[in-house]
Amino acid sequence: MTEDLIEFLKHFDDTLQFGSFVSLDLEMANSNDLTSLIQIGCIQFTNGPNWSERKSLNRLVRYLGEFDWYASKNIHGIRKRDVLQSPSSETVYRKFKALADHTGLIVHYSGRERQVMNALSNKYGIEKPKAEWLDLHRAVKKRFPEYRKQGGGLKAMAEFYGLNLDHHDAYSDALTTAKVFMQLIRELHTHSKTSA
Repeated sequence: MTEDLIEFLKHFDDTLQFGSFVSLDLEMANSNDLTSLIQIGCIQFTNGPNWSERKSLNRLVRYLGEFDWYASKNIHGIRKRDVLQSPSSETVYRKFKALADHTGLIVHYSGRERQVMNALSNKYGIEKPKAEWLDLHRAVKKRFPEYRKQGGGLKAMAEFYGLNLDHHDAYSDALTTAKVFMQLIRELHTHSKTSA
């Protein structure tokens, strides 16, 4: 088991059931502006044998700055006209903080998501959520060497577990990240039972 996962699992009880966790994914207008958030997928799950979705935040976010043409056309497909009537990033950040406070926060790749949320926190003077972050990408690559060959991407994980994924839709990416995490926990739980 990886150190990241061991640290994160301290939030679990002895049956590996979590009080709640939040899965997060973001889409950006351009990579040069950490505050250029244009879509958020944030899903809170509660404990139980199958974990149930409790609350979610699936929103386009208003951003009036420059959009990267390549990303708009080839990655997430979101254009400036799509977000003009959407809520502000400040409104969305406050809702995210309410969901993520005092939880485990799971992201496929924490580097960018964490930087973006820190940048928004600083921009609006809002305290960061008190949350334990887990970078699923790192944890899974360490646990499953076969992912190293495939780069450990979310698409590869979805295919490995037979999950539907609308890649670069923030909600779909967040949901798939959560499902991979749940599957990993089930496997760890099964492994701990068989090796006991």
